[in-house]
Amino acid sequence: MSWRWVAATVCVLLVGFSLLRLTSYDVVVALATAGTLLVVGRRSGLSWGEMGLAPGAARRGAVWAGGALLVVAVGYTVIALTPLSFLLDDTRFDDGWPDALFQAFVLVPLGTVLWEEIGFRGVLWGQIRSTSSARNATIASSVLFGLWHAVPALRFAETSRATASVAVDSWAVLGTVVVTVLTTTVAGVVLCELRRRSDSLLAPIGLHWALNGIGILAIAASST
Repeated sequence: MSWRWVAATVCVLLVGFSLLRLTSYDVVVALATAGTLLVVGRRSGLSWGEMGLAPGAARRGAVWAGGALLVVAVGYTVIALTPLSFLLDDTRFDDGWPDALFQAFVLVPLGTVLWEEIGFRGVLWGQIRSTSSARNATIASSVLFGLWHAVPALRFAETSRATASVAVDSWAVLGTVVVTVLTTTVAGVVLCELRRRSDSLLAPIGLHWALNGIGILAIAASST
C-alpha cells in the first residue's frame, strides 16, 4: 500500500473536521465522512478485517466494549460521589436533560465516535499496520488523535467551570490544550490496543462512547 493513501485518509479526516465546524449538520457530515473513509480504506487495499470490521470479530469486540462501558460507568460514579465531583461542573447542560440525552445518544455516537473510530482506529491504523508494525500504527494514530483535540480543548477551557478560574490568560488556555492533547493521545493508545486485541472496532467504539456519552450524562446529573 502506498503512503499516499495514508495522506488521503488524513485529508478526508481534516475535511470532515472542518465541515463539522462550518455547518450545523453534524450527523450528516459525520456519516458522509465515515462512508468516504471506508471507501478510501477499501481503495487502499485494506480488507474489512484489516479495518476492524470483520463480522467474525464482532462478538469478541462486543464483549470488550461491554467491559469498557462498565469500567467507565463505575469511574464516573466514583467521581460523582467524591470530592472530585467538581470535575463534572460544566455549563453546557444547565438547561436540563433533553439536550444532554440528544448529545449522548445521537450526536456523540453518530456525530463523533463512529467516524473518528473508523478514521483513526479503522482505516488509518490499518493502513499504517499494513506497511509497519502494530506499535508504529498505534503511536502514529494516537499522536494524530491527540492533536485532533487541540481545537475542541479551547472550547472546553471556555465552558468548564472547573477551569474557569484559571483559564483567564493565554498561558492557562495553552496549558488546558496541552493537557487535553496529552490525555487524548494516551486515550488513543488505549483505544488502539482495544482494537488490536479484539480485532474489532466495536471495542474502541464502546470505550469512546462511554467516555463521552456517560460523561455527558454524569455532567447533566450533577447540574440538576
